[in-house]
Amino acid sequence: MRMAKMCSLAGALMLCLSGSLWADSVSQSDVVAAFAVTNNAISQNLIAFESSRVLQSEFLAASALDLAGIAQWAKGHGAAAQADFSAAINDLKLVANGLTPSTSTAMPDAGSLGLLACSGLLLFGAMRKRFSR
Repeated sequence: MRMAKMCSLAGALMLCLSGSLWADSVSQSDVVAAFAVTNNAISQNLIAFESSRVLQSEFLAASALDLAGIAQWAKGHGAAAQADFSAAINDLKLVANGLTPSTSTAMPDAGSLGLLACSGLLLFGAMRKRFSR
């Protein structure tokens, strides 16, 4: 019985770690979602975007990185494409943060949320076991 519990705990740990790795992967749809958020921020504060050359150049750099990522993906270079997509998302976050007031809250990344959820489930299981006696 003890061996079965240890194996199930090891399996849960491996599931948490693999879920975190999967959550850290970036695809072109993530870039499209970041473009949507950034375009919304631009439409709400168009004058600030038009007056800032830095924000415009970051937006153009994100567009170029997105196209480079699509080209890498088409060639079958998944890791290079994910790196380009991640860089594009970072540039888009910079543009959106430059246009929004500093009082807004930032969304944590998917890897952090996945690890938080898995550790919460493990903690709940341990607490249930501890207090169910």
